Amino acid sequence: MSSVYKFHDGLHPICILQSLFELQNTGSLCDVTLVVNGDEIRAHKAVLASASPYFRAMFTSGLTETMQDRIVLHEMEFPILRDIISFFYTGHIDMTEENVYVMLEMADFLQVSALQAACSHYLLSALSASNCLSVYVRASLRGDKYTAYRVFRYLLLNFKAVMEEEDFVLMPPEALLKVLSSQLLNVSHEGQLLEGVIRWWKHDHSERFKYLKPLISKISLEQVPMELLLSFKSDPLLADTELLSQIKQTENFILELRYEKRDIKALWDICHKKSLWKGRYGMEQEVILAIGGESSGIALGSVECLTSGYDSWKCIVPTYIHEGEPCEETRVIPTMHHARFCAAVTARDHEVFVIGGTNSSSILDMAEYYSIQSNVWCDLARLPVAVLGAGAVFLNDQLYVVGGKGKMNYENRTWVYEEHHNTWHEVCPMIKRRAHHGVVAVGGAIYTIGGVSDDGDGKDTYLKCMERYDHGRSRWFAMAPMHEKRSSFGCAALGEFIYVMGGNAGEFWLKAVERYDTLTNQWSYMAPMSVVRSNFSTTVYNNRIYCMGGHDSVHYLNSVEKFNPNTNRWHCVNSMQVRRFGMGAATLFVPFYKQTL
Repeated sequence: MSSVYKFHDGLHPICILQSLFELQNTGSLCDVTLVVNGDEIRAHKAVLASASPYFRAMFTSGLTETMQDRIVLHEMEFPILRDIISFFYTGHIDMTEENVYVMLEMADFLQVSALQAACSHYLLSALSASNCLSVYVRASLRGDKYTAYRVFRYLLLNFKAVMEEEDFVLMPPEALLKVLSSQLLNVSHEGQLLEGVIRWWKHDHSERFKYLKPLISKISLEQVPMELLLSFKSDPLLADTELLSQIKQTENFILELRYEKRDIKALWDICHKKSLWKGRYGMEQEVILAIGGESSGIALGSVECLTSGYDSWKCIVPTYIHEGEPCEETRVIPTMHHARFCAAVTARDHEVFVIGGTNSSSILDMAEYYSIQSNVWCDLARLPVAVLGAGAVFLNDQLYVVGGKGKMNYENRTWVYEEHHNTWHEVCPMIKRRAHHGVVAVGGAIYTIGGVSDDGDGKDTYLKCMERYDHGRSRWFAMAPMHEKRSSFGCAALGEFIYVMGGNAGEFWLKAVERYDTLTNQWSYMAPMSVVRSNFSTTVYNNRIYCMGGHDSVHYLNSVEKFNPNTNRWHCVNSMQVRRFGMGAATLFVPFYKQTL
């Protein structure tokens, strides 16, 4: 029997695109002309339809344009459309501060998700106090929750500088109210917020008067310095307003406590609200949680915590951080409702979610989440299918669970959690069934990487292939594969890069590390881990990738190491208290009170 030689030409897609671009430049075989304000672009319908759902619908849905070879497009800028068409053929485009918003608007119209993500990445990489307001407002209007969320956090952490910008007075009232409603807000004291709101109101005091009361209600006037309160009493624009009445009441209240009742403790409590997140805080500090796992054949439900100021892993979590040190008021972290390992774990701000997994005797469909604010675990609706080795991630503030191994076979299904209804529903499944894979979200897209599967014959196959979920098209697309097959590995995203490390491929245990560039669709090797490690967990803390627990092919591990992507080096970290195989890890935030408010 002759052997089969499976040949794959990795350069084939690039050569095809280059040839098509040459044909387009010379006008050869072009079957459509796009006209914008009298200027023309010759192109191929097949290329346009492949790159843009807008053009696909135009040329394949029986519209009149299907049979036309000359199409007039309105409300577009010719230079930007020309650059986008060139991007369809080459994958390259130049964006600047001057053209990025127009390019993003046209990318939205043409439904080019890769270009949308690139524009968002450019805007996020160039954030400043002077432009974050406009970026946030535009992202919110577009419904781009991924970008809006990240810009809003930047806005909160830099609000003192934002209020000093000229554009601050143009801030939409809804956005300003949302900012003032946040506990996280980096200002020196509430008086700065009061000054900012008054300045914003005075920019158009007659039209904005209706917003003054709800905005002021979000400011703790008792924490405004007395001299600042007194200064507003002589402002003629505030005469006969409810704000002036509130200021007078607050002034009398503070003076009564200070001089008549001499209740200094009550005054101190008002001006220094910190306990249990009751007051405004200016920064947040990250804490790492190591969750569940399996040790000595026993499924674990315990949780350990590590943060700056801890000299070791502890089973307690700080209520808040003050001047870099965890407060004395700490709380023991409760165990999960369901001990488990090989579960899907992901975090959002102050919460971590744990879905599926196994307790050694059975595969689980239970889901629960932990809030660091309440220090309580709460159950969610059960996943429709019991799975272990699934992946979980947040995209556009929605929880996705992808793949996993069920009781009968490997899954390629994708589930989304409906928070308001406490239900799950399915969206487009992956191309490949897989479990023990990596799942991360970057640039408004979900990436699933590697893992293990089978071809229906019951024999495990280790994977190096990767897929990307395009939320706009509700489709999965095959992307460049890793250099090495691996499952049960560590996976983390930092900026536009995805890092994978360790894992196993059956009999082979790995410590190799690869990095994927989401903007170029290319993988490259990085410095390897210090030891081989599989069935461990990763999380990003202070822009470092922490790898913890797992198995080194001989022993269960409690060791921890971290990777610095800036130096491409690995460093040792304090070991956990417990050896954990198949554990989960998450980074959450607690208030950091740099100075009293």
